[in-house]
Amino acid sequence: MGLAGKVTGLDLWLSRDQSHNKMAVTQKNVDDLGLTDRVNLVTGDMTKLNFPDASFDVVTSSFAFHNIKNEQARINAVKEAIRVLKPGAIS
Repeated sequence: MGLAGKVTGLDLWLSRDQSHNKMAVTQKNVDDLGLTDRVNLVTGDMTKLNFPDASFDVVTSSFAFHNIKNEQARINAVKEAIRVLKPGAIS
């Protein structure tokens, strides 16, 4: 990521998926760590990402794909992750 790196955190922010999962809680953690200028939190669905093609150098997921119960929706989420990756990027 380097000193100039930026991070976009995307979630539906549903507490049923993870206890106390709220954007405000995550934003407080970002602020407390002094990363406000480098982290942008957004609400979104990983099966249809609202980002242009080839937007990111890295895509990572933790505790997200397993929450998608429908097989086709899981496949769509993987395709979306690939779509928003820059050529030669890391996934």
